[in-house]
Amino acid sequence: MREPRPERPYGVDHSGGLTARAVGKTYKGRPVVRNVSVTLHRGEAVGLLGP
Repeated sequence: MREPRPERPYGVDHSGGLTARAVGKTYKGRPVVRNVSVTLHRGEAVGLLGP
């Protein structure tokens, strides 16, 4: 049985998180993503979909 989580205060907590800048990716030698930057705050999730 799990212990209950402590209650969180209302509002957004911008402490902590992840920042990625100027990210690129190649696939079979071909650039498919160029110069992408993203900042995620605690609790956020982002997905990148493509063909």
